[in-house]
Amino acid sequence: MNDQFLRVIEKMKEEKINQFIICDPGSIFYLTGQMFHTGHRMLALVVSVDKEPILFIHEMFPAKEEGIKVVVFKDADDYLTDLYNVLDTSKQIGVDKYFEARYVIGLSEKGLTYPFKVTSYIVDDIRAVKTDEEIQLMKEASLINDKVMLAIQDYIHNFEGELSENHLESVLRSEYAKYTDEGYSFDPIFGFGVNATDPHHGVDDSILKANDCIVIDIGCMKNHYAADMTRTVFYKGVSDFDREIYEIVKEAHLRAFNFVKPGVKCSEVDAMARDYITEKGYGDYFYHRLGHFIGTETHEAGDISATNDNVLVEGNIFSIEPGIYIKDKAIGVRIENLVVVTKDGAESLNHVPLDLKVL
Repeated sequence: MNDQFLRVIEKMKEEKINQFIICDPGSIFYLTGQMFHTGHRMLALVVSVDKEPILFIHEMFPAKEEGIKVVVFKDADDYLTDLYNVLDTSKQIGVDKYFEARYVIGLSEKGLTYPFKVTSYIVDDIRAVKTDEEIQLMKEASLINDKVMLAIQDYIHNFEGELSENHLESVLRSEYAKYTDEGYSFDPIFGFGVNATDPHHGVDDSILKANDCIVIDIGCMKNHYAADMTRTVFYKGVSDFDREIYEIVKEAHLRAFNFVKPGVKCSEVDAMARDYITEKGYGDYFYHRLGHFIGTETHEAGDISATNDNVLVEGNIFSIEPGIYIKDKAIGVRIENLVVVTKDGAESLNHVPLDLKVL
């Protein structure tokens, strides 16, 4: 049994959870090193404090028995009965946030009367503290993102003719394919002009025009770990007003980054950026959290927001991404890096310069 399992079991003992049913593919990968996407078919890892872990999985998805027992079922099998039979129904059973209502109802109908307890935090809190190996994998994914971000900016600068957001997305796909075959970590964002004022715009057929701002929010997967970075650049020119907005966002990013260290609250990091943007008069135009935790999934449990008073610890990795979005001025600016908390501060996983850039 690997260290990850042992850490989970120790936490289960502290929380008085005898068995824990985990259905989150990301958490199952974290514990077993095997990634499964089974769609609507049940995927469940039963972790017990005193027994070998058991993975329930459909026959379509081969699994290795490495430190775990594998129970393979077919569509016609009564897999919930098999799951019920390995549970100690006299003690507290934890379930994660992916445990579906149909499983709760099905197990209850079979006689399970002891209430479930949602204990996702047991694995989520452990996953939030990255090992040295995980940090290295995250750095490798971010290095790819750096290279691709610069390649995309060069492509825009050198392109002749009408350039659409959709065309840039096809270029992005080709650039990532040079370094990884695992694809995007999330659907990319290319926001030209007014589209940049929508933080989750995506891509469409909009054509790039002189003096447009361009929000580029991209990420890839490498070795099952996610990258995520945003840069805002300008095409052919930039107005004084747009430059002012950019510099405010950049300073907000730097203030938050320089404040990061073990022992500070996530909410305090958020405030470092948010309070500065508010001081400059644009607080109403920054309407999302400052960042999110990231690892094998782009959005893992935990965030950098005004409502999260959890304390940062060494090994946490998250994004810092302040933004200002003013639709009637057709200006949207977001600057995002991933950062890892070190013993005495923070280290950025991204190295593309933050200085304003006109392509």
